[in-house]
Amino acid sequence: ISIMHSNRSGRFNLVLNAGRNYKIEFKREGFLTQYFDYNLYYLDDFIEEFKTVKMRSDADLGIIVYDKPLDKAMPAEIKILNSDGSEAASYSISDYESDAEKIQLDINKDYTVIASAQNFYSDTLTVNTSKNPNLQLKFYLTPKTIDYTFNVQDVPSKRKLRSKLTLKNENRDEILESYGGGTFALRQGDQYEVLTSGDRGYLLASGKI
Repeated sequence: ISIMHSNRSGRFNLVLNAGRNYKIEFKREGFLTQYFDYNLYYLDDFIEEFKTVKMRSDADLGIIVYDKPLDKAMPAEIKILNSDGSEAASYSISDYESDAEKIQLDINKDYTVIASAQNFYSDTLTVNTSKNPNLQLKFYLTPKTIDYTFNVQDVPSKRKLRSKLTLKNENRDEILESYGGGTFALRQGDQYEVLTSGDRGYLLASGKI
């Protein structure tokens, strides 16, 4: 319908006729565009409104990283790259429960965000800051694992025993269980306590990996 420019004080005076629906855009180079919708289709009386439009020149990006199998927040290293591959920011996030660590980025840009942690496979997500000043990314990292096969046997006869095998991760809240042995995917870099509770008449056996 029309394009207007504010005066030096940043003010606009708009008159909208009843009987229509309107969308108003506020634009400025280097700032995030703001939108307002007005439904004046059933307006009966004259209304005067004063609105303050707050323009953002940056966007808040919140990042939270989860241990995928345990579905728990974890510390990680974050690297943010510009669209040309150059580094925009890098930092470490500590262990937390729910609030995402936030960083400010320029608006109207594309970024690549990489989350990594020792003994985990890194993950990559892309984000665009042209529409929303409050963005949040969630990463789910998969641990690197090593397969271990366990067999529980009677010592003299080497006969296989049906026993409960329990592996307790001493580095994090993880417990693995099976009956009669089996193959476990153990997290690289962690220490496990191995416990066996065999058939009646057998002593408890334990060890560490």
